[in-house]
Amino acid sequence: MQGDVNEEDFGLHSDNLRRLLEETSVVFHVAATIRFDEPLKYAIEMNVISVQRLVGLCRRMTRLKALVHVSTAYANCDRNHIEEMVYQPSLEPQKLIDIIGLLPDKAVEAMTPHLLKTFPNTYCFTKGLAEYCLLKEAGDLPLAIVRPSIVGAAWKEPIPGWIDNSQGPSLLFIANGKGLLRSMTGHRERVMDVIPVDFTANLLIAVGWRTARIYDGGKGSLTVYNGTSGGVNPLKWGELESNMVHSFAKNPLDLAFRRPKMIFTEHPLMRNYWSTVSHLLPAYIFDMALRLVGKKT
Repeated sequence: MQGDVNEEDFGLHSDNLRRLLEETSVVFHVAATIRFDEPLKYAIEMNVISVQRLVGLCRRMTRLKALVHVSTAYANCDRNHIEEMVYQPSLEPQKLIDIIGLLPDKAVEAMTPHLLKTFPNTYCFTKGLAEYCLLKEAGDLPLAIVRPSIVGAAWKEPIPGWIDNSQGPSLLFIANGKGLLRSMTGHRERVMDVIPVDFTANLLIAVGWRTARIYDGGKGSLTVYNGTSGGVNPLKWGELESNMVHSFAKNPLDLAFRRPKMIFTEHPLMRNYWSTVSHLLPAYIFDMALRLVGKKT
């Protein structure tokens, strides 16, 4: 079925909607915008209002046994310690939705830094709002929230290393393997919390089963699950630096621009130096060479 989470009833055809309401027993809500720089108004539409629409649909489902919402481990990244619970945001989600709906895009854009406060981007901010909306508006449903960290390539299923997109960590690895990305700002001792996609998929299935089992028919059974790897099998950025270079030396990518290399630095001066030496100068030289042979840059 094709639909649009930004429309009422997800824009489903009447026959598809009827079938969905009559036959669905387990709902996995995965749809979201994951762009960090998404305008706040659109991020709220995609990540918060769409959740409210989904709750409305679920209430009309006659056979609903479990609603599993996929959030993110960074939905409460403004806190030092994150437990498996839903936290109250500093702003009431519905009031924020009502206010932003009345304002022009430029006004919302100007307000965004003040609304985000300590949140690094609109993605984390709106995912936290969505969790609280679910607590308030769907607390009586068979509901669970799963918070995966950075979802990476598969560990085993369907095959080791499987991935179907170039987003998140996959884009980082591809850019490094092609020789396009050779330096990044970061702390070598910090943990890069990546969870394989097949771990996350298996967790969602298990959570759906458990939610249906423990639901007591109207009293609510909201449970939160943090799906992360950093506390069990931490991978530091410094380790990733050497692992990527070693891996691509053994298994190079096709049509690499140059030999892969990766340097992490948190010092502003060194960051600017490596950005200039590793990225800007090679790009200018390559563009100049293309112009000399009559090709577009």
